[in-house]
Amino acid sequence: MAPTKIMLIRHAEKPDEKTNVNGVDEAGTPNPHQLSVRGWQRAGALVRFFAPAGHACAKNIETPSAIFAARPTNGANSLRPLNTVAPLAAALGIEVNHDFGRGEEAALIEMVKNVGGTVLICWGQDPMAEIVRQISQNAETLPQAWPKRRFDLVWVLDRGNNGWRFSQASQLVLPGDIPPSYATPLDTVAPCQSHQHCYPIMAAVGSERIAMQQKFALLL
Repeated sequence: MAPTKIMLIRHAEKPDEKTNVNGVDEAGTPNPHQLSVRGWQRAGALVRFFAPAGHACAKNIETPSAIFAARPTNGANSLRPLNTVAPLAAALGIEVNHDFGRGEEAALIEMVKNVGGTVLICWGQDPMAEIVRQISQNAETLPQAWPKRRFDLVWVLDRGNNGWRFSQASQLVLPGDIPPSYATPLDTVAPCQSHQHCYPIMAAVGSERIAMQQKFALLL
């Protein structure tokens, strides 16, 4: 038994001292290890993103049959991964597996490989790229890191006859989420080493994406 699709999301928005955004628990009590208010909003919105009522999921997205979230461990005290997927798990009647935490990604991967159906993993930003590489056994055509400022992406691995195929989507559940056509983290993909003409193309697309972000910001 093995999964046919693995979806990975970063935990929802977190506190930010620079902008005076605090973390709070469900009762509104300040807690630096919790989600921000916007993070709680995203956690709630993800219920209908992954389990829509009356219509199908967005392209390449499926309702998970198993959910994994990082637990606080090895110096990482964050409760954010678990709380990001807790509302979805409750709506689906699924128990979140949070047996593994930071530094235990190898054990997580071994567990996930033996779970059938569609798997959703919610984790911290830094280990994400390595998790995807280890599952897919592909270190060349994947993003080198999760974009630091992005909480609205979904990385998707689909298993086929020739191995795993990587794609990504944007959640588009909150104002400011970036549309799919602007969701590729160009700044985190290894640059082309053999075609110097790729750089101006990437720069142009990056500028267009920034302009799009500014346009959305004006609408908020």
